[in-house]
Amino acid sequence: MIVEFSQTFSNYKLLDIILDLDFAIENCGMLAAEYERLDYWMMGYTECEIADLLNLSQNTIHKSIISACEKISKLLK
Repeated sequence: MIVEFSQTFSNYKLLDIILDLDFAIENCGMLAAEYERLDYWMMGYTECEIADLLNLSQNTIHKSIISACEKISKLLK
C-alpha cells in the first residue's frame, strides 16, 4: 500500500509539472513561428533539420528556440 501511495503521489507531482509547463507554453506570449520551431525541436528534430524543413537558417531556428524557452522560463518563475 505504501508503494502504491508513493507512485500515485509521484504521478501527481509529474502531472503538476506538465500542467504548469503546458500553461506556460500557452500563455507566455510566444510567437506562432517560435511555437512551430519549438514544437519541431521537442519532437526531436535538430536545429539543422528544422532549418532545412522550413527553409530558414540554422541561426534563425536557434534564436527562435532560445527566445521561446526564455519566455516559458520567465512565466514559470
